[in-house]
Amino acid sequence: MDNGRRNAIGLLGGLALSGLGGCCIPPQLRRDNIETYNGPVPPLLVTSGLTRGMEVLPARAIDVHAHFFNASDIDAAGYLAHSVGHSTLELQGFIIAMEPVVRAVTEIASSAKEEYELLIDANTRTDGRSMKSLENRMTQQRQRIEKRLQEEIVSRGVDIEYDKAQVSLERKWGARFIPRRFNSTTVHKIVDEMHSPGVRGGRDQLRGVSGSTPDGIIRFVACMLQDRWMNLDLYRRTWEPMGIAAAFGAMVNFDYRYCASRSTPHDQMLLMALISKMSGGYMLPLIAYNPMTDLKESGASLALVQEAVNHHGFIGVKIYPPMGFQPYGSGAELDRLLLKMFKWCAEQKVPVMAHANRSMGYDNEADNASSPAGWQALADAMAPGLPMRVNLGHLGGDGSEGDPTSWTRDFAQLMSQPKGTNTYGDLGYWTGLRACIDATCEPLERIKDALNVFPDFGRHVMYGSDWFMMIKEDGWQDYPTELARALAFSNLDRQAVFRTNAIECFGLNDKTRLNNLIEHLGKLPSWLT
Repeated sequence: MDNGRRNAIGLLGGLALSGLGGCCIPPQLRRDNIETYNGPVPPLLVTSGLTRGMEVLPARAIDVHAHFFNASDIDAAGYLAHSVGHSTLELQGFIIAMEPVVRAVTEIASSAKEEYELLIDANTRTDGRSMKSLENRMTQQRQRIEKRLQEEIVSRGVDIEYDKAQVSLERKWGARFIPRRFNSTTVHKIVDEMHSPGVRGGRDQLRGVSGSTPDGIIRFVACMLQDRWMNLDLYRRTWEPMGIAAAFGAMVNFDYRYCASRSTPHDQMLLMALISKMSGGYMLPLIAYNPMTDLKESGASLALVQEAVNHHGFIGVKIYPPMGFQPYGSGAELDRLLLKMFKWCAEQKVPVMAHANRSMGYDNEADNASSPAGWQALADAMAPGLPMRVNLGHLGGDGSEGDPTSWTRDFAQLMSQPKGTNTYGDLGYWTGLRACIDATCEPLERIKDALNVFPDFGRHVMYGSDWFMMIKEDGWQDYPTELARALAFSNLDRQAVFRTNAIECFGLNDKTRLNNLIEHLGKLPSWLT
């Protein structure tokens, strides 16, 4: 048996080894359900009345790394327990206790078909109540989420684990942590503040440090239960007033590692394309690619990538190596499939974004799957004159901060090569940067090391938030401004980081790419004109 087949079988065996297999529906048995709507799509999801605040962001800033999916698109309980749980040790007991809660409430998350039909109904109403129907849906779903989460947490005794986590964090942080106990209004207060961007930090428990809290885990689960358009609305109301003019929303595909998603990838793609249109192009989507889907379903994942990019206004691709595969080097079969995808994307000037730091894998070993070595191997495997076009999400930050091997520095070394000329990285979820008040803080030292290796490193760095993943953090609302202030102590050009580099990476200065957007949206988004 060759290494490629052995590695592929090992990945496919992950579900059985994890104990999740009994809950899983084979992905091949799902059926696409959405009947495509081809009528006019007004920009109903444009949040009105927003004004730019007195903030420090460069003009027309772009967030290249965001997510708006829900629990119908992934195995939310499995992802929380494994990927989030093993990466958040101080909250691991609480997170594991939350897994059955999430499994119990997942069905209230709308499927892609249900949400698509809701939005089309709002589009086609003739009674003048389009926006009112969406507002009513938002209110009803919020109330449903609050009620079910509160009930399940209490009935399963998870409120006790919540209180234990508070004690643990108080022991860790001392006076910098403000503990609280779970009560009858806890979930309501968490969700209510999340939807009140003008009341930033009202329930923050950490002072002067960054980190996840039990409240943050509940926020994260609540986002998983909202409609996807509701997540985009929350994002936009929070960050557009600060100057975030556009967000690139990445789908994910965890099939064959976790239980298959309830909504098919194709249905998810059609829904995200519709939401992008209805946002007036404020959100531009990235389609998920999963090499295991290609291996088991005769190239279905690459076919979906090509359909999304060619016909539905998708501007990039998202892969997630910490599900257990390297960008290159996982054996002949996976390497062949991944290389085919990377070559097609490079030819089309379509970047592939990947989770690229040591965190959030299926387990500790999988955390290392997106290391610089695998990306160097991919760069070497690409055809001469066709360098890979990639965005290394997180750019080695956060999960590997303090690591003496410094993924960030090694990624800069890759960018310095002719093979790395189209290699970029984003600063999504670099929590260490949030507390930087001078140039001596450790994350900025790592950026300085990267600049020493490659003086043009700053032309390859982009702003990203990794919302809503980073909603687990206290003070998540201030992430854009905190990063902008931290970067003032670096030698990075903030206009390049927050805008110019994104335009270059995603080919949004290319006439063909822009025409594709116009064909899908009807006109260019205002932030591109």
